[in-house]
Amino acid sequence: MVVIVDERARVRSISLRERLLAEGVPCALCSLDTLSHLSAAPVTVCFATDRDHLFRVSLRAGDTALIALDLSGGRLYDPDAVIWDESLHGDLVHFIIKTLWDRAGIDPRDVRAGDVSIISGEAYFKFRYLKLTDTERLILSHLSIHPDTFHTEREVRKFVCDVGDLRRRRSSVSVHIANINKKAIRAVGEKMIVCKRNHGYAVMTSPSPKPKKYGKPGFVPPFT
Repeated sequence: MVVIVDERARVRSISLRERLLAEGVPCALCSLDTLSHLSAAPVTVCFATDRDHLFRVSLRAGDTALIALDLSGGRLYDPDAVIWDESLHGDLVHFIIKTLWDRAGIDPRDVRAGDVSIISGEAYFKFRYLKLTDTERLILSHLSIHPDTFHTEREVRKFVCDVGDLRRRRSSVSVHIANINKKAIRAVGEKMIVCKRNHGYAVMTSPSPKPKKYGKPGFVPPFT
């Protein structure tokens, strides 16, 4: 997962986000104030307009890898950040992926939230493999990036519409999520995504006290 601090370069942030999504890399936009809530992400990207801004982002990013794009017009330096230079590092998206892999053996395409894991584009629920379509995987990635938070159908559609088949009006988010849950029920007997009326959909990191089990009913003897 990649977090992009979009506080001062909204248009560039959205463009980078779309490119990362096209490469299959889950990512989220945030402001400097909300960055600490996503500190578990393996990499943070920021558009640094001055030294003070870069320093504050590096403090909020914690121990995660920080890649900064220098928009100051000068020469920025921060010991905790990698300053991206196109002439030296090449394409930014590929540099983000390569940096994480070389430094920490982390693939930013991988997402983990509770019992849900997406590793190398493959989805797992409680360590059981689920065969998902591309759109189903994108939906699950979005919900897993922001776990324990309910997302409306509109929010989910906005995340995946440029990549998946949700651009078609006849395609419903609820149908895709129902299919994901059906596959999870067949695999482990539980739903993967929580659905709440008037709130939306969520992936929870902590199980409910009494998770509802689905499966074949046991043997019931006939009346005698």
